[in-house]
Amino acid sequence: MQVVLQRLLAGLVLSWGQIHLASAEAQPELTVLLYEPGNPPYTMLDSRTPEGIFADIFAAMSAHSDLRFKLHSYPVARGLAEFDDGQVDIEPGVNPGWRQHMEVPGVYSIPYARTVEVVVFSPGKRKPVRKPADLFDDVVGIVRGFSYPRFDAAMSTGMITRLDNLSSDLLAEQLLLGRLSQIFIGHNTILHLQKIRPEYRVLEIGDVVDDQPVMMRVHPSKARYLPQINQALQVMIDNGEIEEIYSRYQFHPQAEVKAPR
Repeated sequence: MQVVLQRLLAGLVLSWGQIHLASAEAQPELTVLLYEPGNPPYTMLDSRTPEGIFADIFAAMSAHSDLRFKLHSYPVARGLAEFDDGQVDIEPGVNPGWRQHMEVPGVYSIPYARTVEVVVFSPGKRKPVRKPADLFDDVVGIVRGFSYPRFDAAMSTGMITRLDNLSSDLLAEQLLLGRLSQIFIGHNTILHLQKIRPEYRVLEIGDVVDDQPVMMRVHPSKARYLPQINQALQVMIDNGEIEEIYSRYQFHPQAEVKAPR
């Protein structure tokens, strides 16, 4: 009888181990590409662990799925090469048109947000910008490497003078100092800068100059996980979690208004 019980117990232990192993195998660790030196509020690399919108989104996706994610940062050129080589599984916040020229274009999740670029003015300089002609003979500050399809032709012919800078923060600083009258910048980016640097709150946000959906770019070798990725993203869209994540990094003027005594 004791031998039978021992065999039964051994069988239960073996079965539990197999179940545990199967569960672990069902939770792959997917490598997520973040870019150095960072791109606040999406990627912030100042602390020991990455922070920002992308880090928060993947933490929430883990809670809504069996997937696990490892965030890994690279300089842009190397990161793109690592994706082509299959060493990186996911590039977040991408529109397919931006990567159509790559060796491995990738496969894409459902759109989970939009990237909205706006024109921002130094104090008192705001004006309507609804077409390229509204900026003819003007100088516009832009982050190096960024493209704005509606305005690119006018910039290439010199009707609008494009002045490149290394980062959005440096552009906003030039705007504040009066060295520029207007810049093109991400709407989420300027709201984040206004949140962490109150002096930027005098800058005037103008019209939208570009607006595109963004998705998770997934390496084709990991395409089998797209249904889980999409399901997690859809839950987060439906319950407002995506919106809340973006909002926590933005300046909200109404939050600064004190209630009357």
